[in-house]
Amino acid sequence: LDKWRTAQGQASPSAELFAAEAGAEAGQESFGSWAVKLRSAVEKRRPLIVGVFADNDVEMMNEVATAARLDLIQLSGKESPAVAQQLVKPCLKAIHVNGQPEEINSTIAGFAGGNVVGILLDTYDPHALGGTGRAFDWSIAKGVQEKTPIFVAGGLGPQNVAAAVGASAPLGVDVSSGVETDNAKDVAKIRAFIQHAKTTTDEQVADGSQFYLYGSPIGNSPSPLLHNTGFETLGIADQHRYRLCDTKDVKQVVVSLRDRRTGGGSVTMPHKQTVMPFLDQISPGAWAIGAVNTVSKDPAGHLLGDNTDWLAIHQLTKQRLAALGKTGAKPVGLVIGAGGTAHAACYALTQLDAEFYIYNRTPARAQHLADRFAGVRGLPSTPDELAALAGRVDVVISTVPPTAGFTLPDAFFRRPSGADAASAAAGLVVVELVYWPRFTPLLEQVRQCAKNDENVVRVEVVEGIEILLAQGLAQFEIWTGREAPRAAIVDKIVATFKDGLYASPLPTSFQ
Repeated sequence: LDKWRTAQGQASPSAELFAAEAGAEAGQESFGSWAVKLRSAVEKRRPLIVGVFADNDVEMMNEVATAARLDLIQLSGKESPAVAQQLVKPCLKAIHVNGQPEEINSTIAGFAGGNVVGILLDTYDPHALGGTGRAFDWSIAKGVQEKTPIFVAGGLGPQNVAAAVGASAPLGVDVSSGVETDNAKDVAKIRAFIQHAKTTTDEQVADGSQFYLYGSPIGNSPSPLLHNTGFETLGIADQHRYRLCDTKDVKQVVVSLRDRRTGGGSVTMPHKQTVMPFLDQISPGAWAIGAVNTVSKDPAGHLLGDNTDWLAIHQLTKQRLAALGKTGAKPVGLVIGAGGTAHAACYALTQLDAEFYIYNRTPARAQHLADRFAGVRGLPSTPDELAALAGRVDVVISTVPPTAGFTLPDAFFRRPSGADAASAAAGLVVVELVYWPRFTPLLEQVRQCAKNDENVVRVEVVEGIEILLAQGLAQFEIWTGREAPRAAIVDKIVATFKDGLYASPLPTSFQ
């Protein structure tokens, strides 16, 4: 989502065309009944078209959205999150401000991710759903827009839009009656409104100062907390800001990245592969992995794709191997899974000069992954074949979701005896890429083995949150060219989750 300026309401084709030519990036049509007017004048040079509905039937909204070729649907009534998820188009949800940021955030949380790509904050009125002509306290918007794209409406016009943008820092503003004279759109007011909105934005937002997480669903991501803590600690938060852009549309991602105000972004599913053709340069690591998770810009504005997932895996695995005294011979690895993150795991192992196995219950997928990388020793696909590797590997990297219920054969953790002891690996590094929940079935197995069995090998664990933090710190340094304030960021993340996911300390190596 870019910084949108919208002109809303009933208008003549000439007024709509002027709004588009003046720079409005979205136009709205209100649908209280089944009435659609397609205007060829706007089609020639049209902004995004947003259909405004209030407590209408889902089937009716979808029918209108399809027939009118709407780009977005705005829900301005009392619709539930379930209604939003049934729509055929991405939607904006209007929320009427009648409280403080904490209360509004609670309401917004129900709409996070999925089909809702932004929240429109409007003035509360017990007798109207909109069109009040009154403004609310714009500073409230600034308190809720950290994790959700926010648009501001209510009482806006050419005379105050600059102040609204300055006070609320929204992604966009919405106007209707504020650009009307005698209940008709006024071309001069439209021009003035758009110019004031754009000028204020251009003056307040420096080139390359905005950063985003692109993907969907991303509502629960700790990435904004990570990066904004870094900006605040270094004293650059007055300009640099990191926000969420929850979208499944790669075109929105590319438009946002190309904006001069955007300095870069984190990329997660479903865009790690689809964004690559739109980038100007891709690092060797990202090429080898076949996925990008980081985009930065050079001084000329070229988009540079990189992958810091493998850097995090490589860095932390190397640390844990050293803790076990494994610094001489080539390490032997075992990758669990053959999905997207398994590519990053395999590349990290190749950069450690390791040989490795790939375990996946679907041999064809494991073979496809093995064909991309050198150093693959074998492709075990059954529990018995996996158990045969006990004592023969130094590193296990799990890339499968917790729902897979994966655990290792117990033999991996038992200290060998007799003839097997001489050839067995001295200790084991277990890397878990999942950070939620903290204790996946695999890490819970490690905990229980260490607690209940004295005859176990030494196990060094890399938790999923460590991977998340390490790859995020690498992104931060790519974007800013400065050393990330690691301690402050880690402390903030741990403090935020201290009563839940991270009630017990992170491993000491990451403190």
